[in-house]
Amino acid sequence: MFFFEFYSAANTCGFTSALTVDGEQAWLLLENNPNDFDIVLLDWIMPKMDGIEVLKRIRAHSELKHIKVIMQTTNGMKDKIQQAMDTGADDFIIKPYNEQDIINSIESAVKKLS
Repeated sequence: MFFFEFYSAANTCGFTSALTVDGEQAWLLLENNPNDFDIVLLDWIMPKMDGIEVLKRIRAHSELKHIKVIMQTTNGMKDKIQQAMDTGADDFIIKPYNEQDIINSIESAVKKLS
């Protein structure tokens, strides 16, 4: 449900979206296609590699560190917001959210790209 909302919101904003099933796959997609992404939505909890580890790798990679990263997690993990921001997240959204929340976050990230 949440990924569909992000997918839909990204398309509404005029972006092409890619979806992966776990953090390891997300990292490999980014690492192998460093010029294809401007904004990434990472869930904190993902199989194989969590979102914070993917974020750390993005920030450490010379060709990826420009990417704007939006982290997401559940309401019960609000304490993770500061950790994500300290690690380099550009924005943070808490589930449950709606499509407009995602659009607002994407639009904010796009402004930071300029």
